[in-house]
Amino acid sequence: YARQLHEYAVGLAGVANGESRIGDGGLSAFFLSEIKSEGSSPRFLIENEFAHIHADRSHSLHLVLPTAVGLELQEKGWTEQHPLGGAGAIPDTNFILYGARNAQELNISKLILEQSWVFASNNSRIASLTAQRDAPQLRCC
Repeated sequence: YARQLHEYAVGLAGVANGESRIGDGGLSAFFLSEIKSEGSSPRFLIENEFAHIHADRSHSLHLVLPTAVGLELQEKGWTEQHPLGGAGAIPDTNFILYGARNAQELNISKLILEQSWVFASNNSRIASLTAQRDAPQLRCC
């Protein structure tokens, strides 16, 4: 399902794909091609990178989300706040989205990734994920 999520991400307007500028290398990252972030920003992981897929078998995503949205998703079992974000070492908008295990989870993962893209774009379309309140609870890791 990581490949389908990757294809979805690169299909979003203004998104470029490349290797992440953080991590151990080999991470497929998503950038806003027309935005140049200077310094640390809560809307990006680094520079103009708003998400990347981990290369390990979990295929989890490190992404940015509005803190309230990310914490709501954490309560539902979809994300967890990045440990460094919770500790204040990086912005608290950094979350880990668990890798999808089936088509239903893939569809919800696409919605969450889109929320990250909208947040990074500083687009006013950020919507509450209350429609997902009835989403199935997932494992924590």
